[in-house]
Amino acid sequence: GDLWRSGRWRELGLLCGGTGIAPMLQMVRTLLSDPHDGTRLSLVLANRHLEDILMKDELDKWALSHPDRFRVRYVLSSPPDSWQGGVGWVDVADVKAGLPPPGDSTLIMVCGTDGFLDTVSGPTVRGPPPAGKKQGPKLQGPLTGVLQSAGYKEEMVYKF
Repeated sequence: GDLWRSGRWRELGLLCGGTGIAPMLQMVRTLLSDPHDGTRLSLVLANRHLEDILMKDELDKWALSHPDRFRVRYVLSSPPDSWQGGVGWVDVADVKAGLPPPGDSTLIMVCGTDGFLDTVSGPTVRGPPPAGKKQGPKLQGPLTGVLQSAGYKEEMVYKF
């Protein structure tokens, strides 16, 4: 079926590293502003330092104003001493604490650097190039990494 339409997924998990938050912000903003959409959103965002978290104030406001529909977990590889969130690279414990559990009505969307995808979901791959083209189409590739270890299946994960 469709990757997205209103009501298609009961739970949408967003797993991103650094600037991979950009497309996720658009989805969160759009879905939370739709009074007819009840999709629950969970975000796990990985960065190096606290000051690297883009749009943190807005994310925190959404979590406070939509506690039944939006939650966020931050993971820092170089956190300050007083940090209360996740520490290090995103691992199975972060996924279980911050994303919805695997299920038929759950989709996990992943966005970040190639290294981030390698760690959490496995890389995207390229299909054979069409005639006259240098690169083939970007394909999902097999699910590996942290999400596979946490029990998700390929059909529950979309990488971009």
